[in-house]
Amino acid sequence: MTSEKLVKKMDAPVAGANKIFSYSAGIARNKNVFVTAEYFNALLRGLRAIESAQDICSLAYVIMPNYFRWIFRARDGVDDPRPIYGELKKNVAREILVNLMMEVKLGAPKFRVLDFLIKRNVRRSRPQKILEEFRDEAKKYEGRKFRVWDKGGFLKKLENKVDLAKELESLRHRPIAGKVPLADKPEEYPYLYVNEELERELLA
Repeated sequence: MTSEKLVKKMDAPVAGANKIFSYSAGIARNKNVFVTAEYFNALLRGLRAIESAQDICSLAYVIMPNYFRWIFRARDGVDDPRPIYGELKKNVAREILVNLMMEVKLGAPKFRVLDFLIKRNVRRSRPQKILEEFRDEAKKYEGRKFRVWDKGGFLKKLENKVDLAKELESLRHRPIAGKVPLADKPEEYPYLYVNEELERELLA
């Protein structure tokens, strides 16, 4: 295939491009929350629940210690994805707070940082400290007791294969990026997921 034809192929709209989005959101004050199985699972459950409730398909995601990145296909007719990721974050924040309060009540951290993160020198603050920081962050917002997520997040609409391929490559690169890589290869990171539908989309 000539380079000209390849460019045209990659510039072509992807199937359902009007409803493919990339979204990323970070934990307030960059606290390492997603470092134990329990907190990772809170976000994984949230993703599964929102897929069912909002009739969407997760095409790829990566969960890092203090943020996540997500590529998803919304149902037909969805022009504004804010209610989708808003509901996800609300549900996950609630579970995070419940877990933290339970750990505080027990008087010591109940959940253990996963071994693969310990080997990379990833640590977490005491649950009490995390709650205190979430409480302090909430003072910026009227009517809030705790603020789990950073304000906003980053949303991007993916309209062609170039955009989609770049976003996927960036997502896949997260575990091996930074001063302290969390894996030697992207595929070795346990909380990185790529849907086969997305792979087929890019190869079509």
